[in-house]
Amino acid sequence: MEGDLGSARDGAGGDALSDAGGEDAGARDAERSDVEPGDAIPLDAEATDAGPEDAGQEDVGLGDAALADALAFDAAPADAGPTLTPPGGPCEPAAGVDTCAPPATCVAPDPKNPAAGRCFIACDFLSEPICPLGTGCNDRGGSSGAACVQSLPLGAICDDAPYQPTTDCGPPTNCLRASLTATAARCTAPRYTETLLAAPTFIDACALGAVVPGLTDLDDGHVTVPLTLPFSFQLFGTAYTELWPTTNGYATLGVAPSDATFGLPSAGDGPAIAPFWTDLVMDGPGARICYWTMGARFVVEWEHVYRAHHSAVDLSFELVLDGNSHTIDFLYRTLTPTVGVDSIYATGLDSHIGVQEAAGASYSIHDGRVRAGEGLRFAP
Repeated sequence: MEGDLGSARDGAGGDALSDAGGEDAGARDAERSDVEPGDAIPLDAEATDAGPEDAGQEDVGLGDAALADALAFDAAPADAGPTLTPPGGPCEPAAGVDTCAPPATCVAPDPKNPAAGRCFIACDFLSEPICPLGTGCNDRGGSSGAACVQSLPLGAICDDAPYQPTTDCGPPTNCLRASLTATAARCTAPRYTETLLAAPTFIDACALGAVVPGLTDLDDGHVTVPLTLPFSFQLFGTAYTELWPTTNGYATLGVAPSDATFGLPSAGDGPAIAPFWTDLVMDGPGARICYWTMGARFVVEWEHVYRAHHSAVDLSFELVLDGNSHTIDFLYRTLTPTVGVDSIYATGLDSHIGVQEAAGASYSIHDGRVRAGEGLRFAP
């Protein structure tokens, strides 16, 4: 059911995002220093905020070409006319001159500052790419006000507001604060590496294994008792032996979940693994969660679930934990429909896919679509 809290990026949970205004964002904005998003931090000055996970990650940068794309909306030279504001940046709609970098236009009001406007490009979830080069979408499919905002390179100061931030960290980096006392967030390399599995073998846990013994609810619920893993599984360096699958396409390790309708990073959840985290319902024909052990692999399958308020959507997918390598695979068997308005709810653009440390202290998230017959692997 939509409206649950539990995501640091999704301050209002589920489709309630569009009605949430900017309350959570405002609270976070008040904590920031006067450093502006987009300002790069010199690499030799980052040590004061850097956590241990930052060490040895200098080879994770976006590269020269991607960096050039990320900075494509930099201000124009002084002799080239007025300074152009990148997508997501502030503008003055009453000024009579649109200073937004094309194709963005100045739109008012800005939810975070009703007296001003914001350079706006709507995310087009039914096309590919969703946003112009050098920008990324700051919200999920179906959300009112989702906009393409400037993508920033590794190390840049970024906006970590939980609701429709004004900047985007170029994939695969994430906008994180190095500590609770850090004055600004910055684009940080993830601790898990993501790779595409082009043609993986889907393991039918519902045919081979067992259905979970019970759920607290078919909408925003979880297993009544945790599943015991056949091995000790490590996530972000901590070992766990219990898994709590939820109806909303994710599972937590070691602690019961919040049943949030949307997450990653979710401040209200413990360590989480999310093959398709969104507002899902399991009261349709054949809907169930199953599990199966195959050697050193443990499989949890969600079969024939649908997106809340969109019963024509049919989803079957699974997570696979490897007890030897501690990798996590997400495999997708059925994601329909593939065309039409409801298709955004079957592509992953309406969900969060990835892994997180407890309370979202660190996370790795997939950017873009997923497709039936393919998979993703997250490796530490």
